[in-house]
Amino acid sequence: MGDGAALAARDALFEDADSWTDYRGNPATAIKLRALRAGAE
Repeated sequence: MGDGAALAARDALFEDADSWTDYRGNPATAIKLRALRAGAE
């Protein structure tokens, strides 16, 4: 899994996950890109 990638509970990921992306489903599919908020570290 890439940095910052998130996988929902009880999901199955069978390939590499892109960084900063949310996944869900079985098999897991990308649902949205994640972004850091201003001031977050």
